[in-house]
Amino acid sequence: MRFTMLFFSLFSVTALIYGAMALWTLPAITAAADGMTPFDLRLFGYSYTEAHAFLSALSPEGRDIYLGPQQFLDRIFPGAMALTLCLIFNRLQAGPGAFFGAGLALMGAIADYFENMAIARLLIAPLPPSGVLVDQANQWTVIKTVSSGSALVLLCGLAGVAYLKHLAQRKINLTDELADVVE
Repeated sequence: MRFTMLFFSLFSVTALIYGAMALWTLPAITAAADGMTPFDLRLFGYSYTEAHAFLSALSPEGRDIYLGPQQFLDRIFPGAMALTLCLIFNRLQAGPGAFFGAGLALMGAIADYFENMAIARLLIAPLPPSGVLVDQANQWTVIKTVSSGSALVLLCGLAGVAYLKHLAQRKINLTDELADVVE
């Protein structure tokens, strides 16, 4: 019972924060940058030219949203998401798969935090942005994407295996019940 309450509380907080970012801050930042995609949503990274174009297009209001509400929400989200995934991995399977999945989720959260710091520095710095800083932010974005994406793929795989085991056990139980009925 306590696990269920903990999980659903944490999942709810994570989903609410994600919803606030997906429905409020990130669309507002996109609109404030003439429709250009914010750094957080460029899952496979960005070049110096793309970063410079985004920063040049971003209005002062968009910069304020990015440095304010978006950064605030993105301080909570990575940890909440990683903990949610760790709880799911722990519940699905004890062993190396769960341990590896939790490690990937935590690595994704850490990379997200470093990405947030690099993005904040890009937003505060005068134009043109530093090439080194753009490269750092880009690398953290890619590491975040690969780690978190791998954790989610592994989670789906482990959930599929758990479901197949459940079906196999159910079939065995039904076969045993039918054998008892026949005898």
